[in-house]
Amino acid sequence: AQAIARAQRQLRTYVPTSEARDSAPEPPEGIEDLIHALDHVTIPPDLPPREAHRRKLEALRNRALLYALAESGARISEVLRITADQVAGARINRQGIWAVEVRGKGRGRYGRLVTLRFTRPTLSAMRAYLQARSDPGATALFVSHARTRPKSQGQPLSPNAAWRVVQAA
Repeated sequence: AQAIARAQRQLRTYVPTSEARDSAPEPPEGIEDLIHALDHVTIPPDLPPREAHRRKLEALRNRALLYALAESGARISEVLRITADQVAGARINRQGIWAVEVRGKGRGRYGRLVTLRFTRPTLSAMRAYLQARSDPGATALFVSHARTRPKSQGQPLSPNAAWRVVQAA
């Protein structure tokens, strides 16, 4: 009892009562608009077919990425570890949830296992993106479609590039 009382006194100096919460914080205002910002992206019809396809792939990828980040609450690096095979073989359970395990924070195979959970709309967005891609051998779900760096096309998306997608939305 004395140790608990001492710990509570020490905690008061670190977390003032005015800042302490009993529950999770409220999401920021306008978050729904951010999540659905890429639902209806229009691609100009006068673009060459190859560029139009590339922009469509980027829009589908970015939409799936925003949905996945918002729904799972996971780190960007954890969401980027989802593979195309995991999405292709995904099964929704009775509660309408698809759960997938990925390596989380940590180094390589020593990272902790993290379970990410997604509902049908997010899984549908991921599958729509996969269906539009024409690279059956790719292992990563979220890959680069960069116009300016052709060598990086098809390579896994970096956390910095994913963060730029969120900032642009």
